[in-house]
Amino acid sequence: MVVANEDSPFFLGGAFEVIASCYADHARFTDAFRTGAGVGWHEHDDRLFSGVLRFFRPGYAAHLVSAWLPALDGVVDKLRAGASVADVGCGLGASTIVMAQAFGRSTFLGVDNHEASIAGARKAAAEAGVAQRTRFETASAQELPGAGYDLVCMFDCLHDMGDPVGAARRVRQALAPDGTLLLVEPMAGDGPEET
Repeated sequence: MVVANEDSPFFLGGAFEVIASCYADHARFTDAFRTGAGVGWHEHDDRLFSGVLRFFRPGYAAHLVSAWLPALDGVVDKLRAGASVADVGCGLGASTIVMAQAFGRSTFLGVDNHEASIAGARKAAAEAGVAQRTRFETASAQELPGAGYDLVCMFDCLHDMGDPVGAARRVRQALAPDGTLLLVEPMAGDGPEET
């Protein structure tokens, strides 16, 4: 379940790829801490992107449609009827595709500022048979195109954004008046004592 079954929500194979990417990026991290310049998501070793996909996709497949979306008042009914959904920070599109497979009347937009991930998401959507109802665009969260979304999702990405307040502000503007934000983030605080 942990190392051999990639569909298991307990699978950790992707975590090893993420760790390997950190080793490859070590010199870049060191320089970023010295200079304060930071490291853009697109500047990481490629194993980060495939590792994140492999780490999070099984959890999305196991919980997104069966537990997370039903926990939001009225959202599943909207999705079944045909909602407009934006998945901000979609990466390689796993969460977007899981939702598109479950809700055939809804339309989905995945955005990410990493162009290579968007290309991979488009390919994955075509392979999953949902490309006709999904589109993927390279854009930052602050540049989220469109408005009037019934649902905007941000899965494990807000903490990686250079301007999380600006991203949240744009998402709020893009939501329909009765729209819902689904925000999934690791438990964290402003200081070590809060985590």
